[in-house]
Order: sequence, then structure tokens, then C-alpha cells
Amino acid sequence: MTEPTPSGRDALRTLLMSLLTAPVFIVIAVFLIVGGIGDHELPPVWLTVGLLALVAAAVGLARFLGDQLPAIAIGTARDDAMTRALNAFRANVMVRYAVLEAPVLIGVVVSFLVDHGAWPLLIAGVPSIIAMFALLWPSEASFERAERRLDRDGGRSYLREAS
Repeated sequence: MTEPTPSGRDALRTLLMSLLTAPVFIVIAVFLIVGGIGDHELPPVWLTVGLLALVAAAVGLARFLGDQLPAIAIGTARDDAMTRALNAFRANVMVRYAVLEAPVLIGVVVSFLVDHGAWPLLIAGVPSIIAMFALLWPSEASFERAERRLDRDGGRSYLREAS
């Protein structure tokens, strides 16, 4: 008896859950390694603003990249269109994940370089992780937006059916 294969959306959710939990565990581990926040002062305003600006830039770039899906050409066969659409969506999610993970990793480095404990990590990491869940989770709305982008030139992607 063969096991049923997960749908594209289920497979993507499984992949994303494993990817999205990694930064959470990184933040927890580094928080403990650098001594938390109890005995440390907040970083200077310029560093806080810089880290938050980095997060904002990553969010802006991830939102921009979310619209950069290649259109499916008119007349593309249904199966081929579904495969192309799902692969393009997955690749786009992975690129946006990398962009949104960058502030977390920079927060880790800054936490080790300055004497402010885990504050830089929390300032950069927590909003980045929230943005990852908000922008990357494969919800019905995100599939609808992606399908509109893929179908913009008149072709049909069948993305929601592929997922």
C-alpha cells in the first residue's frame, strides 16, 4: 500500500515550519549564551535604529520579491503550468526567507560584538521572526495573491489547484 503524497501546500507548510523554527531556536540559544538582558543596558539609539531599519529593509525587500513571480504564458499546458507555478512559488518563498533571516543572523553577530547582552539579537530577531511568519506562511490569501501574479499575462497557473 502506497502512502499518499502531501499536497504542495502541505509540503511547503512542513518545510516552512522546520525553517521558521530554526531562527527561534537560534535566538533562544544565543540569548542564553550572551547572558540574556538582565545585567545589560539597552544599546545606543543609533544601533537600535540601525537594527530596526535593517529589519524594515528586509521586510520591504521580501514584500517586493513576493510580487516577482514569472507570469505563466498563455497556452501553457495545465500540468506544466501547475508544476511551473508551484516551483516558482516555492523558490520565491525560499528567497524571501533568506532575506528575512538576514537581520536575525546580523543580530546574532552584533550581540557577540557589543557589550549589550542579547538586546541587539532581540531588537533584530523578534520582529524578523514575526515578519517571517506573517509574510511566508502559505495561507489561502498568499496563494491567491501569487496566483494573480502568475496569471497576470493571461495564462493560467492553477496554483491553488496544484497546492
